[in-house]
Amino acid sequence: MTEARVLTAVALTGVVALGCGILTGPSASGSLAIERFQVTPDHLDRGTKATLLWSVEGAETVAIDQGIGEVDARGSLQVSPAFTTTYTLTALGGTSSATATVRVVVGKPSPSPSAGPVPSPSPGPSPSPSPSPSPSPTPSPSPSPSPSASPSPSPSSKPVDLCGAQAAPPDTCGLTVERPSTLPADQCVQLTRLTAIPVCGVPAGTIRTITFDVNARSALPLTWRRAAGGGDAVTPASGSLIAQGQSSVTVNAVVYDSTLTFEVVDTSGRVLLRFTMRHR
Repeated sequence: MTEARVLTAVALTGVVALGCGILTGPSASGSLAIERFQVTPDHLDRGTKATLLWSVEGAETVAIDQGIGEVDARGSLQVSPAFTTTYTLTALGGTSSATATVRVVVGKPSPSPSAGPVPSPSPGPSPSPSPSPSPSPTPSPSPSPSPSASPSPSPSSKPVDLCGAQAAPPDTCGLTVERPSTLPADQCVQLTRLTAIPVCGVPAGTIRTITFDVNARSALPLTWRRAAGGGDAVTPASGSLIAQGQSSVTVNAVVYDSTLTFEVVDTSGRVLLRFTMRHR
């Protein structure tokens, strides 16, 4: 017997609009359940992005149509449809199945303001002709010496200190930074900035946009990753960093745990930097 469920919208801090999915199923009794399938915002201009958010329990496979395909049981994904689109999530577990849908309404891009007409200047009165002066003999000019060119100042060649800045807590919850591996004196990996929107003190199910900057001077290529064992859904979950310079990383995290940990590793597998931020 098919059972209809309506997903309750969760109010998110800093989110303007929230589109919630309508669920049906499962087709048989069991623990399969689509706890959440929503989109924010559910109305947007063409060329902008919306975020799909979902959470499924008891599923063996979870998939979303419109070319997205199979996904994890919990996660989020940014989409940019060119026209009004309905997304359907299908969850399968044993002999049970469940579906949920959300709809994104896409409008036309805002027109650019057209420039107004430029007024033509009014003609002024013609000046009265003045009498022509009698010509006087022109004296021969004396040659003047050419000035010497001043030398241009040379730009400063002072090197940039990649590892001098220290990280500060992003909000009142604080930030813990560890350096599990020791680097040579001429190498370093440093967290220089971390921000999260909305700020610390968010409930479970909230989407936080996290940005962090890493300065590095490393002999080996570097990557960042979400540390293993956490329950938050982070998109993307890993990426590369600049080995000689500054990198800036932005991720979306669906909050389920009270903390979230990131690591910076080199190609030898050493963890050079580990930092943990709190959600509440």
